[in-house]
Amino acid sequence: MWLLWIGFSTYAFLLAPPDQPDTLELIQKLSTGQWENINPLIVSLFNIMGIWPLIYRKIGFKASP
Repeated sequence: MWLLWIGFSTYAFLLAPPDQPDTLELIQKLSTGQWENINPLIVSLFNIMGIWPLIYRKIGFKASP
């Protein structure tokens, strides 16, 4: 499990795409549901990010004794 978190952290800090000036604005629009003129794939990925913590929680409870 630790290797998974180390891998995610490494990607986030070293390999993720660079920050763009309109990133904060995009996140605000996605968070408030103003999805007009935003690529539907981006909206889908943003919404799926809420599912990942639930998956990790299930994996974590099954892995612990």
